[in-house]
Amino acid sequence: MGDFNGKSQEWHNSKIDEHRQILEDLLTECNLVTHNDGQATRRNSTSVIDLIITSSRLTTYIKTRDTLTH
Repeated sequence: MGDFNGKSQEWHNSKIDEHRQILEDLLTECNLVTHNDGQATRRNSTSVIDLIITSSRLTTYIKTRDTLTH
């Protein structure tokens, strides 16, 4: 988990930015996936910049994922 400041439609942002390409490439190269639930992770914004990332093998073990409200 972390604050990656990359906006991508892959993790439910309505807009994209230049940081997303680096993150998307890393996820692909390392066989990683995001588990965000589509909720905004930044106050007073619709941005999803805090990501939950695991290896794709762990995906089946993720039962729930909830973004806490501010």
